[in-house]
Amino acid sequence: MTRHYMRDPIETHRLGYGYESVPAINVKHYGRWPLESDREMIAEIARLTGDSEDSVSQMIWENAQESFWEAAQELAREAGYARLYSEGRSGGWMYAMPHIEVTRDSAGDATIADFGERSRWLAFQRKINAMIAHVDANLTQETEFRLELAREDALAGILTVGVA
Repeated sequence: MTRHYMRDPIETHRLGYGYESVPAINVKHYGRWPLESDREMIAEIARLTGDSEDSVSQMIWENAQESFWEAAQELAREAGYARLYSEGRSGGWMYAMPHIEVTRDSAGDATIADFGERSRWLAFQRKINAMIAHVDANLTQETEFRLELAREDALAGILTVGVA
């Protein structure tokens, strides 16, 4: 149970089957995607490309996911972390290397004893959480981009038909 006094909570995740817990950020997507407006664009992309709507949705999801992790890695480097990793059954927990030492306070809540390290982690955590808050908008933006590409490719195909 996380207690919220005058401080930000630090979530932890246990690595693998061991007992070592490290500060971690829950990066699972709990929204419902695709949104109705995205479904219409996905259907058009599928029509233009000849792919199934499921494969178009999967491609968009994977591209957005890759973009998220690339941006998160950049934020980690800016914050002084060497690398980010995902952990958990679905890879839904993000943690940084090198590991940050976590202790438990008298109430059992996770804390980072070193104030500078704690401040650095919490600032990084806030930036990642802001990115997570915009996942649906980023998915829509990726869908719009892919639709524009599909339209351009379709138009280029029409213009090149019969050109020797």
